[in-house]
Amino acid sequence: MKEASRCSYTLNPETWESEHNAECQVDPEYDAEILEEVDGQTVWRCPHEAVEEHDGEDRCIFHLRKEKRPNGINPVEEFIAIVQGEREVVEGKGRRPARFIDATFENLNLDREQIGDGAAIDLRHARIEEMKWDIRGVDAQLDAAGAVVEGDCDVHGVSFRDRVQFREVVFRSVVSFGNATFDDTASFWHATFDDTASFGGATFDDKAFFGDATFDDRAIFESATFDDTAIFGDATFDDGADFNGVNFRDEALFESATFDGWAAFRNAAFNGGVTFNSASLNSTRFDDMVNFMGVELDEAVFQDANLSNSYLRNTELEGADLRDADLSGADLENAVLTRTQLYGADFRDARLHGAIFGDAHISHATTFVERGNRWVSHRRVVGYLNRLPKVDFAEPQTVIYDPRTEPHCEADEDEISNVTRAATVYQKLESLAEDNAASSLASTCFTWRKDMERKRLSSGEGEGNSRQPVSWALSWLSNVVTRYGESPYRVLATVALIVLSFGGLYYWFDLIQPDLTAQAPTESLPPVSLFDAMYFSTMTFTTLGYGDFRPASQIGQILAISETSAGVVLLALLVFVFGRRATR
Repeated sequence: MKEASRCSYTLNPETWESEHNAECQVDPEYDAEILEEVDGQTVWRCPHEAVEEHDGEDRCIFHLRKEKRPNGINPVEEFIAIVQGEREVVEGKGRRPARFIDATFENLNLDREQIGDGAAIDLRHARIEEMKWDIRGVDAQLDAAGAVVEGDCDVHGVSFRDRVQFREVVFRSVVSFGNATFDDTASFWHATFDDTASFGGATFDDKAFFGDATFDDRAIFESATFDDTAIFGDATFDDGADFNGVNFRDEALFESATFDGWAAFRNAAFNGGVTFNSASLNSTRFDDMVNFMGVELDEAVFQDANLSNSYLRNTELEGADLRDADLSGADLENAVLTRTQLYGADFRDARLHGAIFGDAHISHATTFVERGNRWVSHRRVVGYLNRLPKVDFAEPQTVIYDPRTEPHCEADEDEISNVTRAATVYQKLESLAEDNAASSLASTCFTWRKDMERKRLSSGEGEGNSRQPVSWALSWLSNVVTRYGESPYRVLATVALIVLSFGGLYYWFDLIQPDLTAQAPTESLPPVSLFDAMYFSTMTFTTLGYGDFRPASQIGQILAISETSAGVVLLALLVFVFGRRATR
């Protein structure tokens, strides 16, 4: 009987990278105990039994091409026998190690209760055509770093009871780790998934590493559970990323991750904090409610992302890029938006009370509110007007706390009224607009803030507030006459109303007469016309007065004094309003 000989295949870590244009996963320092000296070089030598000659060298079944393998030997059965400790070392005694570095498997399909008995399984740089494991558990460390799986990889429902390494593995086809359980560390660092990768329902009891991984197709983590730190730093999701219902019970790190396709985090739970620092989520979709409360998203990129209705309360978004992002309906209360880029972002109906916008950048395309040209109380009349051709009256869209438009926001339990919240938000937006030379937005927010303050004076809503009728009346008058100093047109309208009103009174009640000399006969007095009355009213209002008309009675004198006083005040207000608008 021919004595068994050892496979002559060797792997030289020093020359691997130049020969294969890839990093060698066998480290001369870390793996020193499995390396040996052959012909003056430190190499790894295959420990398995040679079965056939290949290019003048004896090779084992795992390092032979398919057409060279002898009949009667099944590589999968031999793999299982070695892993289960049923094979002794060649040219020696003891258990043969389950090392299959750079091995080739036509398939690695396993159908049994479990595999492994504690000894490590080494599949580094292995090439596997197909991998389907219908087994309950793997009771061994599994290291497949640098391996290539050409066909489907289906290991769903498998329980990995020890550490798993899929670092830099290339999965060419569909991958399924659905409902798998990882009791120890699971590393998919720098792995490449060319097709759909599913980890739906998987449980990671220890740290999970997906850093620098590339998902060229859809990545599915739906309903997965990460009990320890989950690391997706520098990962790239070229297509859809499904994180719906994922439970991150510890820290989740997405630092510098890139989502070029859509990403869904519906009902995801971040219980240990999440970091998206410098992450890029272009065109990202966050469906329904997303809980990002208290997370750090500093320098994160959410350009053109759909963050509508997301929960971002207390979130730190300092320096984040939110250009063209949809944040409508999002809860951003007490969020930090310092130095953020908000060009073209949509904040309509967003909860912004307590948010900090220090040094944030906005453009005219950034939407917080819409001025419109009608209020809800005018809706029926405007409805008829809008039926006319080329007529379009838009309804104003205020902040969500403002009770004048829908939707209405329910007040929180801290007894701060929505009117107070609305006034506070308008003040913050006014300052933000002024810092970015958005004069129209600044003017709108200023006037609506004053509206809320007037409403608060009238209703006394909120803790510590009380009704103040005198202050309310002064605020009401300021609104009617000047729109709180923002509308010269209201001042001009008030001027016109006063001049016409007083002129009518002078005419209808014969309160003025021509100022004739004493020599002129009384019967020769010409009658005062309506034009004369309007002329006198205008001259009196502007305090010019040419002396050609004068009051005919004491009542006329009182009206003239009143009109002159009003003219002095309103003309001064008109100059003030024009000056205020010019300085904006």
